[in-house]
Amino acid sequence: MLRQMPAAVIVVEAPSGKIIFRNRRAQRWREESLSQARAAKLEDAGDFEIFHPDGRPYEIEEWPLMRSIRDGEEVRDEELVYPLADGTGLLLRCDSSPIYDDQGRIVAGVLVAHDITGRKRAEEERQEASRRIENILESIDEFSTVDRQWRYTYINERALGRIGRAKGEELTREELLGKNIWELYPELVGTTLYQELHRALGEQETVHFEGYSPMSDRWVEVHAYPSEVGLSLYTRDITERKRAEERLAYQARLLDNVHDAVIATDERLVVTA
Repeated sequence: MLRQMPAAVIVVEAPSGKIIFRNRRAQRWREESLSQARAAKLEDAGDFEIFHPDGRPYEIEEWPLMRSIRDGEEVRDEELVYPLADGTGLLLRCDSSPIYDDQGRIVAGVLVAHDITGRKRAEEERQEASRRIENILESIDEFSTVDRQWRYTYINERALGRIGRAKGEELTREELLGKNIWELYPELVGTTLYQELHRALGEQETVHFEGYSPMSDRWVEVHAYPSEVGLSLYTRDITERKRAEERLAYQARLLDNVHDAVIATDERLVVTA
């Protein structure tokens, strides 16, 4: 069973460090190692090298197995880099333990090493993808997400700044994440925003609408995208556009009430109205 384990298993004698067992996975890694070491003892490993994840080489006395047979240390989840002859390397997660006899003396040590190279690479790729997505979300207009209980799960910097200005105080993400939006902004309950967002979540339907926010005294354009876990909200300030529309509508009403003939032209004297 030990020979066929997917993890590498090495057993050494104490205190000499003589290798007394190496399973198939450990033997294969040994044959593929950069140094092609063939040492019988850990102390005689010669140019055989392993490295810390930050690139620092391990001294022989630092090796997990050496610490276990020398000091009785139980090593858990220690990561190290094992260079291979093809120019690549394995990232290993190692557990190492001393083995005692009936008198409590350390007579051997056992190392179990798992290859986590692929998992670590996938994790780094996920983190990089997550960073790219977050950079995109931070670069657009106000963006936030809420769960099905209307609690903030994400707020980008622009949305955070707008909320802080509306409330007249400096706010951090930590102060808002996990908070219910209707408890934070009770003045929005019953507004178009409240009704449309409930429709989007309840009917699982994308909604796009414009509405007035009494909290921030502005007009906003909102796109709400539902999912099984909540809503994604993209909000854009359209106050200036609305004010311009109101001015035009007011001017149109004034013109409609003028009894004299009115003609409007552009700078080239072309009639526009």
